Amino acid sequence: MRNTYRIILCIAIALLACFNTVAQQFPDFYFTYQSPDFESPDGGVALELDDGCILVSVFEYDFEWAAYEDERTAAAKILKLSPEGILLGELTFGCEGRRSTIAGIYRDPNDENKCVAIGKIHDNAMHIDLPLIVKFDHDLNIVNQKEIELPEEYRCFFYRSRSVMDSQGDIVYLTIPYQWDDGNPIFRHRTYMRISSDGDLLALSEDEGQGENNRLDIGSLFVFHDISGDYGHAVPLYDNNNNMVLRLNRDLEIIAHQSIPYRIPTSSDPEYDLYLWEIGLSTALSQPDSSLVIICEAQECFMLPEFETDVVLMRIDRDGNLENVLINGFTNDSVEAPSSLRGVDRTDDALYFCNGNYKVDTYSSYIVGASGITVTKTNSSLDLIWQRFFQFNKKYRPLCVTATTNGCLITGCVTDSDGNMDSYSMFAFQVLSDGTVNIPETEAYVRPYLCYPNPAQNELHLQYSPDVKPKEIELYDLQGRLVHSQSNGLENINLQGLSAGQYLMKVTLENGKVFTDKVVKE
Repeated sequence: MRNTYRIILCIAIALLACFNTVAQQFPDFYFTYQSPDFESPDGGVALELDDGCILVSVFEYDFEWAAYEDERTAAAKILKLSPEGILLGELTFGCEGRRSTIAGIYRDPNDENKCVAIGKIHDNAMHIDLPLIVKFDHDLNIVNQKEIELPEEYRCFFYRSRSVMDSQGDIVYLTIPYQWDDGNPIFRHRTYMRISSDGDLLALSEDEGQGENNRLDIGSLFVFHDISGDYGHAVPLYDNNNNMVLRLNRDLEIIAHQSIPYRIPTSSDPEYDLYLWEIGLSTALSQPDSSLVIICEAQECFMLPEFETDVVLMRIDRDGNLENVLINGFTNDSVEAPSSLRGVDRTDDALYFCNGNYKVDTYSSYIVGASGITVTKTNSSLDLIWQRFFQFNKKYRPLCVTATTNGCLITGCVTDSDGNMDSYSMFAFQVLSDGTVNIPETEAYVRPYLCYPNPAQNELHLQYSPDVKPKEIELYDLQGRLVHSQSNGLENINLQGLSAGQYLMKVTLENGKVFTDKVVKE
């Protein structure tokens, strides 16, 4: 009888794990598209239309190409997805046979029925890159496509790009030009271009005050949320390795500089501070009171290798003083490195951002696997509202987070668990404003908490989203026997009295929801 009870309990736990997924039947939006370029930071740019449809960019790549040969074929594409995540159509950005990438997709404020995409296209004859702007309607019919000729001294290759559209429909396009010298790239000054939605070049300038290591990250463009109409550029490694925010007028002249804090205190011990040098500044958002919210990667100075980082959101006032900080990292986690995050979007008073959680080989300093994605929602004061932790059975790399009418859209690249180059694809899934989400169980499981490390030796840690409260944690062995129960101090689970092996962890929340996970005691 007792053995029968244990079998029933095991079955119940397994069914309960399935029920967690089945019960969370939220918006049915999960989309994949086979084979964009996994290396391109120009994929995953998205835009929501008024009818709930989504436009998202991908970059298809032929892995047999050699470097910049005329016979290569490449195409950046804009996909149109239904509100349910069904592919409705494709638009080729540029011309087949010429490499192109997309830096931004916007609604044209001068014509609500038109959209504008901006990026670059390679001139196969001159072996240079040119800005490309494409205007199209909501059915993906091209209205206007224009390559923008630049003065001869600006004709180069483009290393990464950023863009932003202002309220008048003008786009500021930022790139880092470079030339080849005996097989090595020689980087030039960051270059700003202001381009109309019809493809007219309105202004052009260079930033000659930047530091030598400007190629490490291009920074973030934004429009100041005041009456000035000025543009802003959060710049890493600017002028002797100081991070800065630059203010540019409509002629793209730099009219002001503002320092960004480069050290984030995390305790009374400076050894545990976070440093923002040699690290990218992914996104900057201007607030109505002239303060700024900046998201970046921060180096854990007491950890090795160097690129083991946390994600930091900081709010700074108009004078550059630190007002508030939100650190998205894990206690004493030496193997957490965020992805090359593209952006954070603001809807009303909400900020959405995400990062990839990567496992790093401490000895070789190479990324060896992805453990998941963290999606976070805050208000504009950086008060944490919720977090959702995604664990995938493949390697996911988030590239962009885009605010939607009722939440956010996460887009990026994915490959299989072995990292096979021929298995790369693009993914998109939607998270609602209350943190609910629907992803097939075959792809991922979603939790309002993070459990680490797993495998664990003596103690298991749980980090909970602020919108949930745990009630009880139980551990069962594989025979269904209860071996540990805990109702207090649920952030730390003591495993010292357990034998090495696998266990089923049952987490019960105060709202009655139950989650089960497999944990391993070493």
